[in-house]
Amino acid sequence: MNQIKAGDILLVEYKIDPLAWCVKALLRDSCNHIAIALNSNLIIENLSGGTYVKSIDKYRKSIYSVYIIRFNNISRITITQIITKLLSNVYKRDYLSFLINLFSTIFLRRSILTRGELCFNFIGKALCDAGRMQKQDFYVPNDFRQMNDITITKLS
Repeated sequence: MNQIKAGDILLVEYKIDPLAWCVKALLRDSCNHIAIALNSNLIIENLSGGTYVKSIDKYRKSIYSVYIIRFNNISRITITQIITKLLSNVYKRDYLSFLINLFSTIFLRRSILTRGELCFNFIGKALCDAGRMQKQDFYVPNDFRQMNDITITKLS
């Protein structure tokens, strides 16, 4: 089994989830979710109900395909900077806000609410602030696959 490390990015494909199928179709990608590892057991992820710190265990189930993106040369200071930025945005939101942001992001290519960006923008902006991604208004799964100096493996 692959060892997850702090700063690893998890690209997730939900195999059984109607909303996930819609997101995959709109993004034209097999992956529809992203999270980042705090350590080998915990991740931070932006879900429909808000941003949470959760156990990674659910992604070890067969209903998910998970790809680990690991930076080959990244300092612990940079990892801490990224994680601190993400942890400062942990909150809960209502489902209506999620749907508004989902559709505004897809159709307008930006979030119209000040809180509650979609998961790809949430993590993409933190990586951008740390100098690991180019600045964009809208991030998609392939943007993470095309980053420089990374290794991608499948979680087994």
